[in-house]
Amino acid sequence: MKFVCLGKVIQSTLITLLILLLHFQVFSQTDSVYYWQKKIASCKSISESNILIEKIKGFYNNSSKESLLANADLLLQTASESKYAYHLFNELFYLTETISNNIKLETQFAVFAIKLENNPRYNNIIVQNQLYYYYTLLYFRLKEFYNADKYCNLFLKYGMDAFDSDNQSDHYLNAMTISALIDVAKNELESAYKKLNATLDSCISQKNKAWFGITKGNIGDVYYRQGNFEKAIHFLNEDIRISIANNQFGSAINSYTELKDLYTKQNKIEIANLYIDSANNLLRQILDPNPSLENLYLRESFEINSAYANKYYLKKDFVNASHFFAKAFELKNLIEKNEKENQIKNIVERIELNKTSNEFNELHEEIENKKTISFYFQVILMAIAGVLIIYIIFFRRLKYVNKVLLEKNEIIHQQNLELEKINNDKDKLFSIISHDLRGPSRNLQLIFKAVGDNKLPFSALENQLPNIIRNTSNLVNTLESLLNWSASQLRGIKVNKVLLDVNESIEETIHFFEDQALKKNIRLVNNSRSTMVKIDKNHIEIILRNLTSNAIKFSKQNSSIQFNLITNIDFVEVYVMDEGMGLSNDQVNNILNNTAMKSSVGTLGEKGIGLGLLLTKEFIEINGGNLHVSSELNKGTSMSFTIPK
Repeated sequence: MKFVCLGKVIQSTLITLLILLLHFQVFSQTDSVYYWQKKIASCKSISESNILIEKIKGFYNNSSKESLLANADLLLQTASESKYAYHLFNELFYLTETISNNIKLETQFAVFAIKLENNPRYNNIIVQNQLYYYYTLLYFRLKEFYNADKYCNLFLKYGMDAFDSDNQSDHYLNAMTISALIDVAKNELESAYKKLNATLDSCISQKNKAWFGITKGNIGDVYYRQGNFEKAIHFLNEDIRISIANNQFGSAINSYTELKDLYTKQNKIEIANLYIDSANNLLRQILDPNPSLENLYLRESFEINSAYANKYYLKKDFVNASHFFAKAFELKNLIEKNEKENQIKNIVERIELNKTSNEFNELHEEIENKKTISFYFQVILMAIAGVLIIYIIFFRRLKYVNKVLLEKNEIIHQQNLELEKINNDKDKLFSIISHDLRGPSRNLQLIFKAVGDNKLPFSALENQLPNIIRNTSNLVNTLESLLNWSASQLRGIKVNKVLLDVNESIEETIHFFEDQALKKNIRLVNNSRSTMVKIDKNHIEIILRNLTSNAIKFSKQNSSIQFNLITNIDFVEVYVMDEGMGLSNDQVNNILNNTAMKSSVGTLGEKGIGLGLLLTKEFIEINGGNLHVSSELNKGTSMSFTIPK
C-alpha cells in the first residue's frame, strides 16, 4: 500500500517537473523569431491576432537594431501567408514602422518597405494591395508625384478589400484625396474638382463624417484657387463645422486661415480678423495642453503669426507687429530647416537604396538557411557570392554615386552661400536701422528729459515743436519702410490686380503729401489725365508714395514736383520729376541694381533707411513694369515706372 502511494508521489513529481520544463522551454522560445512565426501561422481569430501583435511588440523592443528588420521580414512573410493576412500584415507593418522610427531606422525601413513589392515571398494579393497604399503615402510625403500617382491608382483599382472593414473606408478615402491633391499640386484644378466630388459621394455612401468635412475643405480650396469665392466660403465653413464636431482640428484650422486669406483678398479686413482669431483659439486648445504636438502644426502657427503681424501693422501698432513678425520669421526658418533636412535625407535614401539592397537579401537568406544544418554549406556559398556581387556592383557604381553626391553637395553649397548672403544683408540692415533710429529717438529723449528735469521750460516745447515733428516723422517713416520690407521678405509679394484710374491714385498721393510739401513751399503739379490701368491698388499707392516722398525729401525749397503720364501702345508710363539735389551715376546704378541700402539725408536733414526705392522697384517689377531713373546733379531727378496694358 505504501509502495503504491510512493509510486503516485513519484508520478506526480515527474508530471510537475515535465510541466515546469515545458513552461521554461516555451518561455525561452519567446526570444526566438521562429517561435513568433509559429504563433502567427497558428492564429485563429482577429482578437487573437490583436493580442499577438501586442506580444510581438515586446519582442521587437528587445531586438537589436541589426536584427530588427531581418526579424520583421520573416514575421511579415509568415503574416502574408496567414488566413488573417489582411489584418495581421497591416498591424505588423505599422508596428515595424513605428519601432523603426523610434530607434532612428527611418531610412533603412523605407528601403526595406520598397523592396517588399518585388519580393516573390510576398505574393499574397491582399498584401500587395496594402503595399500599394503604403507606397502612395511614402512617395506623396516625398513629393514624388509620379510614383505616388502610380501606386495610388493601383490601390484604387485593386485595393477595395485590402483592409478590414474598420479601416478600409479611411484608407480608401485617403487614397482618393491624395489622387486629387496630386492634381492640385500640378495645377490641374478641373480634374482635382471631379475627383474630390467623387470622394464626397463616397463619404456620403460610407457614412464617414470625418472625411466628409475634410473633403469639403479640399473642394473649398479648389474653388478658392479658381477665384470662385462664394462657393469657396460655403465649403470652407462647412469643413470647419463638420471637422470640429469630428475632432479633425488640423483641417478646421487650415480652412480658417484660407478664409482669412480670401476675405483679406476682398479687402474685408474685419471678417478676415475674426477667422484668424478663431484659428488661433482652436490651435491654442490643441497645443496648450499638449506642447509636444507643436511640430505637427508648424505651418498653421506660421500662417496665424503672419496674419497677426499684418493685422497689427495695418493698425499702426508697430510693437505687436514686430513681435509677430519675429515669431513668424522664427517659424519660417524652422520650416525651411526641416524641408532642407528632408531634401538631404532624400539624397541619402537614394544612395542607401543602391548601396544596401543586396545586403538585405543576403541577411534574409542567411537567417532563413540557418533553420537546418544541411543548408549550412549553401549559406556560406551564397554569402560569398553575395559579397562578390556587392563588391562588383559597388565599385562599378561608385563613380556614378560619387558624381551624384558631388552635384548634390554643390547644390547644398550654393544654398549655404545664399543663406550667408541673406545673413549679411540682415546684419547690414540692422546696422542701418540702429543708426537711423538712434538719432531721432535720442533727440526726443533729451528734449522731454530736459522738460521733465525743469532744465527747459514747458513753454519752450513750442519752439522745439518743428524739431519734434521732424524726428517723429523720421521714426514713423523708418518703421513703416522696415515693416513693409519685412512683410515682403516674409511672405513674398502677392499681386491682386484691379482696374483703376491712375490719375486718381496720383491725386490721392498729392493730397497725402500736401502738408509735407508746404513746409518746404514745394508745389505738387499733376499734369496727367484720367487713364485706366490694371495693377494692384496697394502696390501703386506704395510706389507713388515712395517716389513722391523721395522727391520732396531731396527737393529744394520754393521748387515744384511734376506728375506726368505718357500712354504708349503696350504700356502706360508715370513720371515723378523734381528740381532737387539730383543723383550721381553711381547712385542711379545702385538703385537699378538693388544695392541702394545706404541712408541719405534730404535738403532739410530728413532721414530714411534706404529701403524705400528697393521696395518700389520690387513692387513695380512684380506688377510687370520697370523703373527708370534719369538725373543730373543740382538740377533734379526724373523717376518713372511703366504699367503694362
